[in-house]
Amino acid sequence: MVRADAKEGEIMLTSPPIVAKCQGVDLPEGREISVRLVEVDSSGRRIVFAYDGVATT
Repeated sequence: MVRADAKEGEIMLTSPPIVAKCQGVDLPEGREISVRLVEVDSSGRRIVFAYDGVATT
């Protein structure tokens, strides 16, 4: 989790290198988390993930 506010944040994937929006409450900024893919818009080059409360580190 790169940046977080009350209801969403930005995550960084390492492979492939992607920065994407992440929806969720109480996002643990600066920690490695598990997320699930919820939206893909290939023409708009947008992806959105969701956090369900599972921090891995």
